[in-house]
Amino acid sequence: MEVSHRAGSVESLVAGSRKRNLAVALALNGLILASGWMLLRTTRRSRSLAEEQMRFVANVTHELRTPLTVIRGAAHNLKRGIVKDPGGVEKYSALIIEHAEALGAMVEQVLDFSGDRRGETVREPLQLSQVLQDAVQTVKSDAKFASCQIDLHLPAHIPEITGDPAALRRAVQNLLENAAKHGGAGNPIGITVVVRDRQVDVMVQDRGPGIPADEVDEIFTPFFRGAYARSNQVRGSGLGLSLVREIASAHGGSVSVRSAPEKGSTFTISLPT
Repeated sequence: MEVSHRAGSVESLVAGSRKRNLAVALALNGLILASGWMLLRTTRRSRSLAEEQMRFVANVTHELRTPLTVIRGAAHNLKRGIVKDPGGVEKYSALIIEHAEALGAMVEQVLDFSGDRRGETVREPLQLSQVLQDAVQTVKSDAKFASCQIDLHLPAHIPEITGDPAALRRAVQNLLENAAKHGGAGNPIGITVVVRDRQVDVMVQDRGPGIPADEVDEIFTPFFRGAYARSNQVRGSGLGLSLVREIASAHGGSVSVRSAPEKGSTFTISLPT
């Protein structure tokens, strides 16, 4: 009498079972490795976000401390009667107003960034020339503080675009304020509009120290502040350029930068007509 397994010999059956077990083991090991890689990536991303949040809190705290100290000191001097003459009262009142406006501008910057992230963008036909002129008027005080002159060069005709005039004015204003802060005292700031095929480029150029090559890819990251800003204690929250990128993207456009050491930087906002 001969007895045999329907699948063949016992040796072939064991060999097939080993192959299946090996395949299952390899698949499980692959899943474990993939899960570990995803967990490591998620952990690094979470740590990076936590570091960015801590950096943002530190930057904002530092920026809030200076104007609050000035406001508190000026208010105490006025309250205690240390300053009584009209000229001194006017001087301290101007200090309080100036630094209170700086605090308000910082709060507006954060709120604008948050609102743009939620997609709160108005769509209406607008004249870009008027938006640029309004932005120049808004930052004139900062430009005067930095002893900068703003030169606005507009072509004879700019095609009409559709978008949020307040948001675009904020984007251009951020670039102008950065140019005034980083461009160096006494250096002019240029705004040039170039009309291309179905596109309008708004270029803001300064003659400052330029941006290091290793920071060019990072400057549009939220909360990022370069080595120059940190070492020279230039005020800011690190949200200005990231807000410019968000606004340009919300309008179907983009923002780019060209920079060279000791030759300045040129930021270009490209918008579709």
